[in-house]
Amino acid sequence: MSLLSERVMLASLRIGSWSGTLFDGNVTEEVSERHNAEKGAGRYNKQIVSRKFLHPVTSKIAAARTAHRVLTLPWLDDGPRALYCPTYAQYAQTMRIARQDVQAAASEVAAHRGEAMAEARQRLGSMFEEKDYPSADEIKERYYVDAEISPMPEAQDFRAKLSDDAVKAITKDIERRSADRLERAVADVYQRVGQVVQKMSERLKMYEPGVGEEPAKHTFRDTLIYNVKEVADLIPLLNITGDPALDKLAKQLCDDLVEYSPEELKCNDKIRQQTAAKADKIFNKVKKYMA
Repeated sequence: MSLLSERVMLASLRIGSWSGTLFDGNVTEEVSERHNAEKGAGRYNKQIVSRKFLHPVTSKIAAARTAHRVLTLPWLDDGPRALYCPTYAQYAQTMRIARQDVQAAASEVAAHRGEAMAEARQRLGSMFEEKDYPSADEIKERYYVDAEISPMPEAQDFRAKLSDDAVKAITKDIERRSADRLERAVADVYQRVGQVVQKMSERLKMYEPGVGEEPAKHTFRDTLIYNVKEVADLIPLLNITGDPALDKLAKQLCDDLVEYSPEELKCNDKIRQQTAAKADKIFNKVKKYMA
């Protein structure tokens, strides 16, 4: 097998945002005095921009975070995530689109600055202060998405003016930690599979077709099946170990669980029961690998 650094890189996501909240020292002091509380007993943060005005950009930021997590695997705690080299082109394009979406949405928020201030003037009453508001250009600058790619470090690359024994100990520790992280990353793939197939099995078993004028009970959405297909399509993009078993698992998901449409599964008891049984079989196979 090739070196890990030849198959995997690290992807870090930096996101800038503005909550539209601001600490109000005067109100904080007034509240403390009214309640005879000591200084520092509490803080008052006012929402100077209603969240409905910020939603266009906050929703795009949430989508960027989700895309980053979907196409990468956990590596360092709350830090860079592992990105499979063959997946880089798709990741780069996805994050480029996410960055453009955030910038466009930030421009929309900035364009409605006046409306947001007019609404806040009514909502905040005497707490409203025009000086609290950044300019339209400053609002746009506060929102950004930056995906940074860096190489995967290898234990063999370690250099320092240390004794041979120290270098060996550090190298061994790096290799051990890398192996642990690789194991957790692969477990994340199985975790994704386990979650969708377990949910599919549960919902198919719970479903009760309608009888006469009685509607169906415990119905399920079409996404129950489409989510399985989505995970199956992602597996080759996340298979950083090049494990044939994972590729085989992706094919099994498609062959066994997404062969029939949601409507067919609802209408045909036999097909629904067989599919639920196949989902159970897959879950039992992957659960031992799940984190």
